[in-house]
Amino acid sequence: MNAAPAEPFEEFRAKMFATGADEFAEFRSQPTTATSTSTLLSKPRQLMRRFLRLAPGPIQYARAAPVIEEAPHDELHVTLPLPGAHAEDVHVTLHAAELLVSNEVTHATRTITLPSAVLPDASAAFKDGKLSVTLHKCSSPLDNDMHSIMVR
Repeated sequence: MNAAPAEPFEEFRAKMFATGADEFAEFRSQPTTATSTSTLLSKPRQLMRRFLRLAPGPIQYARAAPVIEEAPHDELHVTLPLPGAHAEDVHVTLHAAELLVSNEVTHATRTITLPSAVLPDASAAFKDGKLSVTLHKCSSPLDNDMHSIMVR
């Protein structure tokens, strides 16, 4: 019976070396032949995807994609999974057609670009690890100020 790793890093290391293969070897070696620019540029993206797939806990969920749905009555519903967060630690700010979501505990911040301009009278709720924000669309932004949205 294997004992559970004491720290997230140990869990990450155990996952990374469980297969016995070095998942990152190709990134350590220098190319010996001419390599195209697109291949060189794709390497950092491949490396990050591979790292995030193996990474522990909060890192895996840090980039969960928001769901933006257009609803009747010119409303937008934005849902963003924030596992492990608590309502009192989540702050939502509206600026023109962008929603800024920050978590006070993890210091993570997300900027979500909305498909249209919205009114500053928005509501936000946090339940079961998901943030739900309801916004009202308008034809053009009313102002360029930042508006805090209270999370309930």
